[in-house]
Amino acid sequence: MLLLGKRTTMAWSLSSMGGIIKGLNPFASPSPISLRTEKTYTLSELKNWEMFGDFSSETSSGATVNSTTALSFSAVYSCVNVISETVASLPFNRLRMDGKGNKSISNGLPIDYLFLTQPNPFQTWFDFKYHLVKEALCNGNGYALIIRDDFEKPIRLEPLSSNEVAPHYVRDGRNHYLYYYVHGIQTRKEDLIHIKCLGSNGVVGYSPITIAREAIGTGLSQQDFTGSFYKNGMNIKGALEHPATLSESAQERLRASMDRFKGAKNGNGTIVLEEGLTYKGISITQQDAEFLGSRHLAVEEIARFYRVPLHKIGELSKSTNNNIEHQGLEFYTDTMVPWLERIEQEFDSKLNIGVDRLIVKHEFDPRKLLRADSASRGEYLRVLFNLGAKTPNEIRQIEGDDIMDNPAMNKTYLQLNMSDIETLEDNKKQNKDVKNAA
Repeated sequence: MLLLGKRTTMAWSLSSMGGIIKGLNPFASPSPISLRTEKTYTLSELKNWEMFGDFSSETSSGATVNSTTALSFSAVYSCVNVISETVASLPFNRLRMDGKGNKSISNGLPIDYLFLTQPNPFQTWFDFKYHLVKEALCNGNGYALIIRDDFEKPIRLEPLSSNEVAPHYVRDGRNHYLYYYVHGIQTRKEDLIHIKCLGSNGVVGYSPITIAREAIGTGLSQQDFTGSFYKNGMNIKGALEHPATLSESAQERLRASMDRFKGAKNGNGTIVLEEGLTYKGISITQQDAEFLGSRHLAVEEIARFYRVPLHKIGELSKSTNNNIEHQGLEFYTDTMVPWLERIEQEFDSKLNIGVDRLIVKHEFDPRKLLRADSASRGEYLRVLFNLGAKTPNEIRQIEGDDIMDNPAMNKTYLQLNMSDIETLEDNKKQNKDVKNAA
């Protein structure tokens, strides 16, 4: 909502902005939670209109590009979808560390209940994470409003579209100020989850679609040209030539004869050419070949902007069965790790209060993404077991099996012919002493 004027008013945020906890129920009856300022804007204050909505931009190819039209280009849709779905499908846990550094699922607080159930009454965690990342990939910034109780503890997370939020960043010498307007109401930065892409000031992200609009526009124009070609153009594979002029009856008889070879079932028949008729095939032109190549180039350009391997968006022309697994690992390390780290650090910063900042961490579990074929995974788990790094029950949990109620399954094991360096040095010294005594 954009308000134009010269006045500033104060307003209490009601119903949709807060709630009182009853037990561990984060969806209880709402109540006022914090004082928020309703800000109005003058025209002189609006330095960047693109912050307030999805504005279209016409490219040099003539195509209009915005976050909606860009998704009609399959390469953009695939890149946005594969990153968003991958983040959404990974388990996201709130972990509490004990004095020894061991981690366990945090419980007992209202925010812990959210992570065990759902972030709000109308979304699952999959949908919430998908929306957050999709908004960032399309518009440069993904937002979620943190609803707190009277004790400032988070109790609910509500998704926001980028056009519902206007960030306001001021840098005055050594002082920095950042706050947001959500539906025209001033909101503290602590009350907003903000996932951002590359930006000029490190606070507000640029839209990848805006940055890549020329490449996207080229792809959209090629897509439109292809559709127009098949709608209005002719696609002729060959021609029949005759040294003289055929009568209308001869043309009809020839056309009827040729119709018998239409369709997949009749494509391999033999045609008889009479009275000097010759057939000449028409192969693909150089211009057509270059056009097909340029379409592949447009797909590669979009994948490069989003740092997505081509095989992840269905472009397999340069992939083989030998390098797919390695490319899958590159997708995790080069594409997904930065996004997972962004989200983890943002949740740590905004949802942890007081001492929880030191002992509570939000972490994705990437093991589902890193699973290779069964042979490689079996070898990996065997090495961990032989090193004494994992118990049999821990390995069963990694594989999704129930633990066994057997004390021996909770112990670590080492091979008998292995020993640590200190023990080897002690044994060597003892053998030398025995030899000298003899």
